[in-house]
Amino acid sequence: MDVIVTPAAYCRKAWILRDLLGRPMGRIMEARGPGFTVYPVERAHHILGEMPLGPYASLDDALRAVEKRTHGVCRRAPDQT
Repeated sequence: MDVIVTPAAYCRKAWILRDLLGRPMGRIMEARGPGFTVYPVERAHHILGEMPLGPYASLDDALRAVEKRTHGVCRRAPDQT
């Protein structure tokens, strides 16, 4: 399952995860201390809930963990660089 990643409008330290149909999968938050944590939404908990949720050293590490668990690719939204 491929996942689209977009920065959250409500917080500079959060990224939203959605599937290719636009359904929410969860979010990744940068912690106050070191690391990033994945927070799956309830609908996707059966997919993402079995993976270690964090902390990850970087956003890229967290995205790689999501890719490994979903057997897909995490892509930034086309308008994100």
